[in-house]
Amino acid sequence: MSLELQIAGRMRGALRTLVPAALKLAHSHGGDFEPLERDGYCAQCYRDWPDDPQFIQKWNRLLARNKWATAFCTPAWQSAIVDQFVPAGQFRLITVCRGDELLAVLPLALNTASMLETPGKWVSDYLDPLVDHTEAEACWTIILELLEQLWDWSVGGFFIHHVRPDSQVRRILPGLAPKFGFTYQDKCVERTPQISLPGTWEEYLARLDGHERKEFKRKIRNAETKANMQWRTLNEPAEFNPALERALEGMREAESNKADFTEEILFGFLRRICPALCAQGEMFIQELWLEGQASAWLLTIKSEQGPMAYNTSYDFGKRQFSPGMVSFGLAIRDAIALGCPTFNFLRGGEEFKKRLGAQDVELFRVKILPE
Repeated sequence: MSLELQIAGRMRGALRTLVPAALKLAHSHGGDFEPLERDGYCAQCYRDWPDDPQFIQKWNRLLARNKWATAFCTPAWQSAIVDQFVPAGQFRLITVCRGDELLAVLPLALNTASMLETPGKWVSDYLDPLVDHTEAEACWTIILELLEQLWDWSVGGFFIHHVRPDSQVRRILPGLAPKFGFTYQDKCVERTPQISLPGTWEEYLARLDGHERKEFKRKIRNAETKANMQWRTLNEPAEFNPALERALEGMREAESNKADFTEEILFGFLRRICPALCAQGEMFIQELWLEGQASAWLLTIKSEQGPMAYNTSYDFGKRQFSPGMVSFGLAIRDAIALGCPTFNFLRGGEEFKKRLGAQDVELFRVKILPE
């Protein structure tokens, strides 16, 4: 964000506290906003989660209709994000329904720069709004109409973070936003390295650089022959939860910048969200044992396209056996055996990902600004 936008945002934020009576969308208190109904669709903006006892079931049905959707779109993930990272009074939730059918869920939060944004960008890799793909244009039309009605002078715009290149957001909103007094911008701000997986492990190895292939095979062989390697996939809570604590301890011992981030931001969030996703069958831990000790961990999220390596850690005391690289090799081999089309490393530009054959896929930040 430019310095000018930051200064303007701070000024709007300060004024917002002085003249709250003039506010609509940005007002921190009050009830839910009046719904907007048009052509059988109903869009509503809430200040908290709806009290509809069927809301989560409707959300889950919407998830099932969107094959690109990931765990980052789930009620468990989004509610954990809002509860832990969104200050009181700053949450907004826009939904679109047609009768009893939920067609769109758009969580937003007011940030310190007086912009609305999809929350959780620091700990979430895909934040495309969950919108029924067969009703996308109608949903976005009524969402933008609702925002046009609720908009007030103190809000500078809104960001949608970590949008996929082929997202309907990037196809629909450039032409639709100007009709409601908004301008559309997008920019690639992140990348997710991914491997397009072949049919066999041997084909995968053949793709690697000759030196890299030789080293990769040597490291796995050393772990097998010299460290009594064991490789476990843990997806039951009784095994998963203790392994999560071991993984968190490994993160705590990591290089200082990752350890500090983990200690300050991630620990509480991971302890809440990972067991919940495991219980729903959406996450598992792959754990590498060397010399009779747990030595490396991959916290892996399931998706339709294949595993997504959300976080990793390893025991520095076993680094002579390259536990991190060995773990990734075994995880890739497992994904190939399961017939997965891709292995997704998620965000992070570490060089080893390219050495393992990953190609960058762009993620965009979409910015909608009032004209």
